[in-house]
Amino acid sequence: MGDNYVMIRVRYEEDRKPSLSALDEDLQPSQRTVEISPEPEYGPKRPIPDHLADILEEWHRERKGLPPCGSYNSSRPVQQWKVFDRQGRQIQLSKYDIISPCTYSVLVLHPSDSPEMLVRSRLPHGSKHGTYLVAWLGLSKGYEAQCCAIRMFASSTKEIVYTQEVWNNNFPDLDPEGQGLKTSLSKAISQTQPQDRGRERERGQAQKKRSEQMKERALRNSRAVRNRADAGNSLESPDEFSDTASSSSEEEEEEEEEIVAASTAKKRKLQHQSSNAPVKSPRTTNSAKVTVKLVSYKSGAIRAFPLKECKTGKDLFHKAQTFFRLFDRDVEVKILSCQISPERMQHYLFDGSEGEFDLLVERAKGISSTDDGLVTIEVNHVLGL
Repeated sequence: MGDNYVMIRVRYEEDRKPSLSALDEDLQPSQRTVEISPEPEYGPKRPIPDHLADILEEWHRERKGLPPCGSYNSSRPVQQWKVFDRQGRQIQLSKYDIISPCTYSVLVLHPSDSPEMLVRSRLPHGSKHGTYLVAWLGLSKGYEAQCCAIRMFASSTKEIVYTQEVWNNNFPDLDPEGQGLKTSLSKAISQTQPQDRGRERERGQAQKKRSEQMKERALRNSRAVRNRADAGNSLESPDEFSDTASSSSEEEEEEEEEIVAASTAKKRKLQHQSSNAPVKSPRTTNSAKVTVKLVSYKSGAIRAFPLKECKTGKDLFHKAQTFFRLFDRDVEVKILSCQISPERMQHYLFDGSEGEFDLLVERAKGISSTDDGLVTIEVNHVLGL
């Protein structure tokens, strides 16, 4: 009986021992080297979930003192905000500070039907709807392909109204390595339209081919005219031409007459139209007024001024730095994202590049004006992520 008791007790103790693999998969808090603030700056007041701490531990085990891809470096938003998932359900978001081995922050999303996730901004700048969030699953799995939530801002939470239209953006899928995170919204959308680019190339090739055919035909007609002139000087009678040569000359002459007739008719039509149309002075630049509008997506604040108050790129960056520091005193404005209405494309200006500013102004003055005679350049700064 005593021996049986000892055997049963030994087997019981063996069953209670955790396997080595289990210890490797989930590190105990005392074994981690990453030091994380016990509570978030905002969000549910509880420690960061263990599986997210393990993801950060794995990263720093491989990359030492470098912040992970999913880190967050922006300050606390001035405006009120809410976060919604793709189904329109409001969910919570937390911000935790990482103290060591290096200093940075992470955003933690709390989905209603799945474990917490580390998230970051999908775009290098804000958008009119808010900040699109994409999940980062760690060193081995990388980023999810699609955005999982959107963070919407307003002066008060009552003003934040979610609509499903916020997902009508046609973002291309993100690869696990995160290629394309620095791509602007307009460029990301254009990458999803390869068929349109193919059609444009086909149209361009067809136009080039027609142009070459027209040049070749004009050259052939010119040679025919010179040949007839030379033949007239050297021959006393046109009857000395062979039937084949005469036929060829007549066909070329008919083609030339058709071209001349068509050109004459077109010229008369243009003269008739120009005589009836009001006289317009040659248009070099658009006469519409150009307005520069600084927009803070975090605060909802706007500052607008005429372009004549901003004659150089240095002037624009000075005004932008002064404006955006009203809402984040530590922000460094080094890159500006500019959009000319009614166009969708984003123009990026780097501090110190006057040529980029000149091209932006030339583009704004060169496009057709809107119904109210105004062209607006909407300016936002690119966040350091």
